[in-house]
Amino acid sequence: RTLGVLLLLLLFQSSRCVNKRKMEEGKAKKKRERTTAFTEEEEEEGEIFQRDDAMKKRKKKMRKSDDDDDDDDAANAATVSDIYGPNASATFHFLEEHRHRVHLQKLSDILASVACQSSGINCDYGRFTNKPLVKKIAVVLAPGLEHKMYVDTFGALHCKNMKRIFRNRIEGGKGGSQCVATKSMNPTAKGATHARSILYNGGWASGAETKKKREAKYKNDEAAQAYRLAKEQAKAAVKEEGEGEAEAGDDDNNGALKKMAKNGGKNNKTSTTTTNNERVTTETKLLQFLRDAPRKLSVKSATLTAEDMADMRYPLPTLIKKKEKAEVKEVLKLPEGGFVCTQPAGMGVANAEYPEIVAMDCEMVTIETGLALARCSVVDDCGTVIYDKLVLPPTPIVNYNTEFSGITKEQMRNVTTTLEDVQKELLELIPSECVIAGHSLENDLMMLKMCHPNVVDTVQMYPHKRGAPFRNALRFLTERYLRRKIQHEGTHDSVTDARATLELVYLKLIRGETFGNDISENFEDSESLFDHIAKENKTRGGGLENECEVLVFETITNSNKNAETIGVSGATETYKCVSDDDVTMKMQMSMREAPEDMSLLCFGYLRGLEDVLEKHALKEKKKKNKKAIRNTNGEVGSLKGGDDVNDDDSTARKEHFIERIEATQNLDSRVAKIWDELPANSLLLVATAVGDSATLRYKQEEKWSRNRKFSETEEVERKKQGLQNWTDEEQEALNKRWDATQFGVALCAIKPVLEEGEEKRPLVPAAAWTNSQKERV
Repeated sequence: RTLGVLLLLLLFQSSRCVNKRKMEEGKAKKKRERTTAFTEEEEEEGEIFQRDDAMKKRKKKMRKSDDDDDDDDAANAATVSDIYGPNASATFHFLEEHRHRVHLQKLSDILASVACQSSGINCDYGRFTNKPLVKKIAVVLAPGLEHKMYVDTFGALHCKNMKRIFRNRIEGGKGGSQCVATKSMNPTAKGATHARSILYNGGWASGAETKKKREAKYKNDEAAQAYRLAKEQAKAAVKEEGEGEAEAGDDDNNGALKKMAKNGGKNNKTSTTTTNNERVTTETKLLQFLRDAPRKLSVKSATLTAEDMADMRYPLPTLIKKKEKAEVKEVLKLPEGGFVCTQPAGMGVANAEYPEIVAMDCEMVTIETGLALARCSVVDDCGTVIYDKLVLPPTPIVNYNTEFSGITKEQMRNVTTTLEDVQKELLELIPSECVIAGHSLENDLMMLKMCHPNVVDTVQMYPHKRGAPFRNALRFLTERYLRRKIQHEGTHDSVTDARATLELVYLKLIRGETFGNDISENFEDSESLFDHIAKENKTRGGGLENECEVLVFETITNSNKNAETIGVSGATETYKCVSDDDVTMKMQMSMREAPEDMSLLCFGYLRGLEDVLEKHALKEKKKKNKKAIRNTNGEVGSLKGGDDVNDDDSTARKEHFIERIEATQNLDSRVAKIWDELPANSLLLVATAVGDSATLRYKQEEKWSRNRKFSETEEVERKKQGLQNWTDEEQEALNKRWDATQFGVALCAIKPVLEEGEEKRPLVPAAAWTNSQKERV
């Protein structure tokens, strides 16, 4: 029995060995079949290998054989064309189920899936064939052309080259398109923001890597270290003063208010000096250190321009012509209603010493005619209170707005200080050279009826992520960037708000221009597509065929030299060009001179159409402002009901439309030039991001300005100008404009290999407009 069992075991073991040998021989045979690229029959029929897994294994084997025998590199190396065939073409199209809408930021998946194929990033809404054949990528960002216009008659007439290059329907397949609508979540933003939205929001940027990069950047940033050191020094200084003294300092403001109420609204502190008994708080000590910390920006560079102040509705004097003894002179005229203007230092009443910057905040109460000033507080560049008074309104108070102002009936009982008194004292305290910082400072100056030329506004320093006219609240900025709460539980204090505003200003000056900008800040802490490509180059190792160069071209001209640049990190080279034609020429040259085996990504930002739309929106805005001024001066007859005015508006609209058509045709011609210069199997992606964002942005600002709360003086001016609150019809029109503007168009195609005897199609040049064509428009 034992011998029988042993024989059975031997037979079983021998059968397993035989089966294992057969399986290994079968695997080896299949492997030999897979590593053969073409059979003789396949070569005759021109069929190619299209299985990505087999291709990867073959390339891996080639690299291994190259490492084993360096002397036989030329014999053993194989190119992509050896695998796919010499005349193989790559293709791309958007899937049928996604051709109606793709989020703008998802376009980066197309670029990453080609430039970083080893990362395993896929494009879920599009389909590639023979993707490894694509070595060159050209990306054109040209904001201003919305999807509806492109697919409509406008696109058929004026985008003939793009219609020829990018087909709406893929013939002879399972459906698809090379044109898709893209949705932007911020249609009022400018092109540079959309460029960063595309290049920073891909699947390569993991949350852990972003967090590590942010921590490393904060640790190595000198400005961040300076701010952190100032906070530590402030805490240490306050600790030395004693915990009891610090706690008493926190209640300074409330005690000061009660004391002011007993003294009829007058603060015991003088306008220029502080008493020795004033408590030192953490905030004031921190502001002293921040004032002396190294800065990336100067205070003067952060002040608002005259255009910005006019857009934000600051009270400004106007330039008028006045006759004096047969001579016409231009003089400044202050707004009506008791407005005053700050004087130069040493002239007039402004004789006191002044710091470089002060911070101001005012509180308002409601009277019968609207809002009125109730408290004004000013702190110097160290956060020390130099002015703080309660103000008696001209008429009885209807609502103290305690929840928002912190003003109570008891505090206002014995107040005798009037607005004229406050104006006189502030003119002595603040000269025109001193910079005033505030949050929505135009409201405070409007209540004070004061014009001042040098202002810094945290509304502009820390813009809302949705752009103007949306604004971040001061309590939100303080909690987010200063890590403390103000205005909570119904308590408001103008001194606390002024100190928080001053600290936010210092923080911006120390950290730099991009700090506080929601979009720029989030992007610079993330990994861009270009950074990821550079990292992939290091992973794959050196060599011309393994590295992908990234070139960025954008237009910077005299007219838009202050425009926001793309500012994307990781590019091999960034070129600032003088015009859109210069961008086109350099992209053509880069593609033409690049070696055949070299991987190259060129990103071009064309501003032509965007600048034309921005110019038209600005002209329309200025024309409305001029009409309002003429209405105020009583020149209504020349503006309303006249045929000349209607003719002028009609002519201006025609000219604007013709310029828009010409800009669109120029864009179409430039895209065609770039396409014609691309080598075969190169990918071209054109993204317009949004439509006419400039007009939408100005319409939103108009809505905000007409719906805001108005003081008595502003209400009188509005009635003179014939302005009304925003109507339901205007809101419906604005909603339609928003829906149309947020949908841009994305066009993507891979240039095919020309067959024998096939010639290039000539591009359609931008047509010159004749007078008869202009009349037809």
